[in-house]
Amino acid sequence: MTGDLTFRNDAAFIIDGIDAGANDVELTSTNTVTEGGVITAGGLSLLGVGGDYDLDTSNHAITTLAGNTGIVDIQDNTGFSIGSLTIDGSTTNGLTTTVNTTLTTTGSVDQTQAIAAATLFLEGGTFDLNDANNVVANLDADNTTLTGDLTFRNDAAFIIDGIDAGANNVELTSTNTVTEGGVITAGGLSLLGVGGDYDLNTSNHVITTLAGNTGNR
Repeated sequence: MTGDLTFRNDAAFIIDGIDAGANDVELTSTNTVTEGGVITAGGLSLLGVGGDYDLDTSNHAITTLAGNTGIVDIQDNTGFSIGSLTIDGSTTNGLTTTVNTTLTTTGSVDQTQAIAAATLFLEGGTFDLNDANNVVANLDADNTTLTGDLTFRNDAAFIIDGIDAGANNVELTSTNTVTEGGVITAGGLSLLGVGGDYDLNTSNHVITTLAGNTGNR
């Protein structure tokens, strides 16, 4: 494909595969979108009120991911960035889902724009998510053992459902209240944020080294 692709379908549909090369792809749906083939694109924007993008079966190859929809579940083992995309004259900043976002990779995920979700699930590799102020109610990163470090910033109050970083390091930054309903496993845990209140005394965490510069911990 020698140019961008924009496509809307409010009926449920399956993506058999898209190869846009370094060009951008914008998908819009208010229904369920699944895949049986790889999406290759410079940028992928997922839109549509209440849309459910179930894209975690194939190993997609995306450089930049953005969206504003209901649910996003995506796998990309090449690594990618949460950023800003302008496609067909319309700009989408960051990744916003009204329900859940699941990011799966064996590579690295970073960001220039924020993630907003009820629950953010992180599975696989390295996650550098402290370069924007994310707005996530629940952080869940213990469904797999992360193979790299996790850095995460969220200045809204949030709950840690669990983090399994193995022997890797976890850095959390918040100016608000952080509580937990699951175990944090990490080689090192750093707690940052002016005035942050880390209430992590319910679960039996497994940390080798603890450091921080914040309000309460």
